[in-house]
Formats: sequence, C-alpha cells, structure tokens
Amino acid sequence: MSRWSLVRLELAPTVGFPKGSPSRFYLLRLPLFRDGAIDIAALLATPRNATVRRFWPNEPDRSGYIIRNDVGWAFSYPFGEVAENDLFEAIQQDIRPGGELRIFERDGSDMLYRIKSVLPEMS
Repeated sequence: MSRWSLVRLELAPTVGFPKGSPSRFYLLRLPLFRDGAIDIAALLATPRNATVRRFWPNEPDRSGYIIRNDVGWAFSYPFGEVAENDLFEAIQQDIRPGGELRIFERDGSDMLYRIKSVLPEMS
C-alpha cells in the first residue's frame, strides 16, 4: 500500500553551486510505495493531488502538477498543459532520502537534485 508523501529536492553540487544550494528546491506531493516507487494507480485516480512547487530565490515560486507523459513524469504548470514557454521537467521513479533525481528543462538543460527528505502526510 502506498502513502501520499511530501518530497523535498535540493540542488546538488554544480559548476555554479559547488556545495549545492538548499535555497533552490522543489516540494513534490506524490503517492509512494515503501520502496520509493510512485504508485501510478493512486496518482491516476486523483491526479490533482500530485503537486509540485518550485522555489528559486531569484524567481517567483511556481506551482503545478505532476503528470504522466510520453517520456515518463513531468511537471505541468497549470494542470495538463505544457505551453511553449512553460518549464518542462521529467523525473524518475526511485524516490528515497539520500538519492538523487535529474530534472530536465524544456531547453534541454538538466540539473541534479538530492532527495533531502520524504515525509508521509498525516491523515
């Protein structure tokens, strides 16, 4: 059985940020199994519950949804729409603290994020 969880991703070390950056982060709300896999059935049953919020100190916060597309998982701002000027990112499925996720932007660039925490939501 899965549980809806809050996942915090923080920017891992990059050329521009050799120590990473905890102020550049995402908060994801996803249904996860114990092994960190996304519960696809739960997400598809209530797709608007799967959310993303992007925090970047020099840009406005962005809120949207996590959707399934042809290549895997993507962030959609707003729900179900990916316009030409929207940020488009794909994420993989193994979501555990200490792991890493690569986020791909529409322009082809990508950044690595550390999975800082995975906290089950309280019912």
